[in-house]
Amino acid sequence: MFPHRDHIHTGLYEHSWSIQRGKHTTPIELALDRAYPGLVVNVGDLAEGSTADDLHSWTRDWADDAFGTEWGPDLIGASTPLPLLADAPADVPRAANADRRFVQLHFLDHEPEHRWDDGWVQFGAQLDASGVATHLWTAPFKQTVFGTDRYTDELW
Repeated sequence: MFPHRDHIHTGLYEHSWSIQRGKHTTPIELALDRAYPGLVVNVGDLAEGSTADDLHSWTRDWADDAFGTEWGPDLIGASTPLPLLADAPADVPRAANADRRFVQLHFLDHEPEHRWDDGWVQFGAQLDASGVATHLWTAPFKQTVFGTDRYTDELW
């Protein structure tokens, strides 16, 4: 472990579904191999009485609008956590609502800061207002340049 980093999240996830912008975009199975310039990760908990199908439906409706914008995603993948094993390291945080948790990966064909305020800043409030889920976290990530230290000088 890197001593200057707080251990925030470790987990295994099961892929649930994906939504593509169009027929010719990258399928979710190849998304990590494509050099997408950006990624936005959204984490939330399903509301009581809501199902994964409800979230999928809400996200599909949201994506119908977002796909047509300059800031929107090219591909969305959603996953749910698998239970941690009993022998998992003690410093791995346990999520209180793991059975309701979800993670969405929104792959971008542009850098995440492009028109950030026009879309991603509002995602959490829109999700909360839906009543389907509670928004917990949204974070942008940039594509790194493998084999280099690019961007690491900006971490501290």
